[in-house]
Amino acid sequence: MPGSNRGYTVHVVSHTHWDREWYRTRQQFRLALAQTMDTVLEYLREDRGFRAFLLDGQAILVEDYLSLRRDRPEVERELRRHVAEGRLQIGPWYTQPDEFLISGESLVRNLQLGMEIAGRYGGALKFGWVPDTFGHASQLPQILNGFGITEAALTRGVGNHLSRPGSEFLWRGDEGSEVLVLHQIQGYFSAGLMSFPYFWGRVTPGDASPEWAIARMQPLLTALRHMSTGRHLILWNGADHMPPEPGLTETIRELNRWGRGTPEGYRFVHSTVEEAAAAVRTASPDELSKDLPLLRGELRGSRFHPLLYGILSTRTYLKQHNSRVEQLLERYTEPLDALGPFSRREEIRESRRLLLQNHGHDSIGGCSIDAVHREMIHRFTQAEEIAREIALESLRGIAASAAAAGEGCLCFSPADRRGVSVVEHEFRRGLPLAEPQAAVDGAGRAHLVQVLSRELCDYGWLNRHTTVAAVRENLLWWGEVLRRMDGLRTSSFRIDPPGGPGAPLLLHLFLSDHLLPEEDAREMSILEALRDLPDEPVQILASFHRYRVVFAPELPPMTALPFRFRPLPGGAELRGTAPVPHAEQEEAERRPAVTGSTGARELQYSGGTVRCDPDGSLTLTTGDGAVLAGLNQLEIQEDGGDTYDFSPGGSAELLVPEEPPAFTLVHEGPVRATARVSAAYRRLGTVVTDVSVEADSPWISIRVELENTLRDCRLRVRFPLREVSRSLADAPFSVEERPFVVDDREWVQPRAATAPHSLWVAAGGGGGGGALVVSAPGLPEHEVVSGKGLAITLLRCTGWLSRGDLDTREGHAGPMIAVPEAQCPGPALFEYRLRVFPDMDACAREVPVLAGAHLRPWSVPAAVLPGAAPGESLLDLTGTDFVLTGCYRDGEAPDEFLVARFYNCRSLPVKGRVRLHGSVSSCTVVKLDGTPLKELPISGDHTVEVPALPRQIITVRLGRSLATRPAP
Repeated sequence: MPGSNRGYTVHVVSHTHWDREWYRTRQQFRLALAQTMDTVLEYLREDRGFRAFLLDGQAILVEDYLSLRRDRPEVERELRRHVAEGRLQIGPWYTQPDEFLISGESLVRNLQLGMEIAGRYGGALKFGWVPDTFGHASQLPQILNGFGITEAALTRGVGNHLSRPGSEFLWRGDEGSEVLVLHQIQGYFSAGLMSFPYFWGRVTPGDASPEWAIARMQPLLTALRHMSTGRHLILWNGADHMPPEPGLTETIRELNRWGRGTPEGYRFVHSTVEEAAAAVRTASPDELSKDLPLLRGELRGSRFHPLLYGILSTRTYLKQHNSRVEQLLERYTEPLDALGPFSRREEIRESRRLLLQNHGHDSIGGCSIDAVHREMIHRFTQAEEIAREIALESLRGIAASAAAAGEGCLCFSPADRRGVSVVEHEFRRGLPLAEPQAAVDGAGRAHLVQVLSRELCDYGWLNRHTTVAAVRENLLWWGEVLRRMDGLRTSSFRIDPPGGPGAPLLLHLFLSDHLLPEEDAREMSILEALRDLPDEPVQILASFHRYRVVFAPELPPMTALPFRFRPLPGGAELRGTAPVPHAEQEEAERRPAVTGSTGARELQYSGGTVRCDPDGSLTLTTGDGAVLAGLNQLEIQEDGGDTYDFSPGGSAELLVPEEPPAFTLVHEGPVRATARVSAAYRRLGTVVTDVSVEADSPWISIRVELENTLRDCRLRVRFPLREVSRSLADAPFSVEERPFVVDDREWVQPRAATAPHSLWVAAGGGGGGGALVVSAPGLPEHEVVSGKGLAITLLRCTGWLSRGDLDTREGHAGPMIAVPEAQCPGPALFEYRLRVFPDMDACAREVPVLAGAHLRPWSVPAAVLPGAAPGESLLDLTGTDFVLTGCYRDGEAPDEFLVARFYNCRSLPVKGRVRLHGSVSSCTVVKLDGTPLKELPISGDHTVEVPALPRQIITVRLGRSLATRPAP
């Protein structure tokens, strides 16, 4: 009955969805944002009946706006007041990220930074606002709960999770975390511009008409009533880049007059998302018509709204650059900063901020105009430069603080568990290296060194005709230039007399890596040698030898380990396994050689053989005799799609070279063998593939280079398998096992055959049927074909932002704008690794190891004393089911902490014993926002036992006795 307590409350939530960059550039949208925000503040200032406005959950929008209002401090003061009053809602995100194209750690840091920035302006919205994201990761409930967020709103992603269309549901994670989801089933724009004849468009206050709103309400609310679990209905009053609706307060008054006369008794309130969610959650039993549905797992369906599946492979170069910077920050820069002698936390924060700005869903998705993505490359490059320089500074700082003597290197392992890793080290030295060599660790274990390349280089800046007097005057300054500009020093020299009348004196300077701060004695020796010479002409000849070597030691995790280089005895073979005689009883470890055969076109290693076949594919024969043929063959298929979706044109074609590929052995030795396969294809041109195997490693590394001239097609690499009944894919803080077949007959967009992975994907069978893992960071799209095999997308080339004639989607997903750079023309490089298992059960047991398969140790030249002890591991997860995602400094000295984050990769509860650094004096489990939960006792062997629920994310705050030293 009208006016009864069984009427419906209609919550009108005003918001804007603001893509910072999309079909316009960031600066173009920023100018529009400034005008929109001026309007928002005007409404909040002049209309006290205007309850609140939600600024799209992105704190960066506040920064974007205020950066254009720096000369008007009263604007910031007013904004702060509205935020504090809860009328302007900002955060909790920094940017609105895609959830499958970035790491889980990036999702956490996004919320951390967003809530921090929003806190500065009066407080963050405690609500998971993700209206337009292209699907949702299964761990989002746990991530949101970690920041005290228990409600969310989303539009996309729901598939067959609901037995019937619903506007509210509970979403639960594997470990029990839960959020109430306000499902924007009619779209986040369902009631955009209610009093206008359209939901999006030009807004002129005088054109608003409550009659339009009343006309739209009846069908809209009738549909909502049938989808709601109770008597609270939510209208989303906003749309893309739209200001607040003019005259909304008056429109709501008119709607209430109309609603009181309806049989349903509608009562309209201008509300907030928190108030609407609280009303749904706290509804009394007589207000509920049905129980809230309970959903589990990732949301990658398109039953009610298109998911836009193709963004996984649009502009692959963006995904590759993003993965590179994420891994650099998470596994090198931040851990090395924690190990190093001083902290660069503020600079690391700047690198992270630039990275997060590229994580907006339309940005990292690649579905924006070309100018947007050119700017993204600039931000990626800046973030990478900062992160790489800090990581190298930290590693060099550790090397400089160590005791010094002989020539060597300091290696950092980014892995989270102990294991054999191949160290690839580059260094420069004045004189040729005595070969063969061994790399000797502090315990006296010697590891055979394989030289990959050697090159004699002239140092052109010093090569000059001058005089003895000029050398005496400038030599010390030249030494400073060597050290500061190029990290070189003069390690030795030779003076040759003139070669004849009128010929100059020859001063040979042999340069090496600068290892010690005090190394200037060589310049003094040169000055001493020149002291008594007359002032005659001199020709300076400066040079160094550049070496690239590899060796394969067992490395402890998350620490720096020193190695000295020493020549092997004269009779030793480079492939030999005899112990190295030395006074310190150094012992050469026995390792099988990895070799190749040009005639057989194959590589042999401990895991079997890899053969290059005439069709350009690889055949792998494992040690137990299993044969996998046709691996790594290229496949091409026409694509009539756009940046949002693939739309197949005809059947896929397996590419065969015009003639058998050329096979060349690039390296072979005790550590690594590499074959270069060069193949010419009619449509692709020349494709150069390097295939590498390494001693004691089950992995095959593949590097593919080509010059892309393809247009409007998809290029993939195929891996056929005898049996495919199961697959696993790495995901943010999770490992997903997805179904092969889904009933999508009632979906608005058919389910795509492709799916995302973060770092790796595996497919195969059970009972010894074979399984293959592909570790492919930066190549996040795969397809698992039931019973057939696995495909990884390398390129998807398209020329339109959006098209309306796809077979895989109804209508447009954005403006129809030409984007020729989305064809990805020019040089392209792809790297991935393969590993074979007996079956998927064996593969599943190794999941904790797979996450680090792509990681390589870093090294810098260092002077190392015999017997130099390794540093302690920051954290050691060896033997656990935990996977590390982050390890970084937190706080300021002397109250400095180390934060480590890892997750249980199993779907069952586990316990793991984690080894801590010796300086750690306390271990506290905290929420993602830093709220303490419980103390863990540290045992005498400096380990802690950590219990974890299924897929639980664990964050520990480690108190240490170290003090941050100031930067020099």
